[in-house]
Amino acid sequence: MEAKYLEVSGRTYYAFEEPDFIGPMPLERPQGKPLATVEKYNEGAIEPGFWRRQFGRVTTLKQRKFDWGFGIFLPRICFFFDPIVFRYEEGILPHYRIFAYLLSGTAIMGLAAWLLWGERLRSLNAPLAGLFFVAGIVAALIAVPLIPISILGTIFLVGLLGFSPFLTSIVFLRNAVRARRAASEYYDTATLNFVTALCAITGFTIPWIVNSAFPAVSRKIEIFGF
Repeated sequence: MEAKYLEVSGRTYYAFEEPDFIGPMPLERPQGKPLATVEKYNEGAIEPGFWRRQFGRVTTLKQRKFDWGFGIFLPRICFFFDPIVFRYEEGILPHYRIFAYLLSGTAIMGLAAWLLWGERLRSLNAPLAGLFFVAGIVAALIAVPLIPISILGTIFLVGLLGFSPFLTSIVFLRNAVRARRAASEYYDTATLNFVTALCAITGFTIPWIVNSAFPAVSRKIEIFGF
């Protein structure tokens, strides 16, 4: 004769026993997949499409080299050899020199920290994302008036540096998206949006206020050795 039994919560109960619990099994909360940030660039599948790869979850080694080159080193080279944008009063944007140097200097240091430590910065990645967003937008705006001069200057190769703000803009915007994604583990969506937007506004307004406070000095002062 076969014994009658009931299976509840993984345990077998026979006919003479009363189960402690009858009902549906409580579901375990699925564990989220780790984010493929700068520390995990060799994990996961590469996204299809050029632009999806540029802003995707997986950071390749080539992208890291590109970010270091066009986000850290090349902007300093352009500021150092700048003959027409910020350096002299006859330049294109001499009145915004302090603004550009303060914003770019802060953003470059933040980008270096993000590329070095990535998700280990934890909740600090949200403020960095806001800073990167505003730096990327400003870099693109600076690049627009340089287009005609850069096209003419390509004859002497020096004009190629005029296109570097576009590449720098892509670097900052890409890392803004990735830093925000890394910070999403530590914020709810509303708080993350608030922190990112607030830091973007702060990153813009503080250099702007300092630049406005010293309008004449902004055309002559040297910052960071430039």
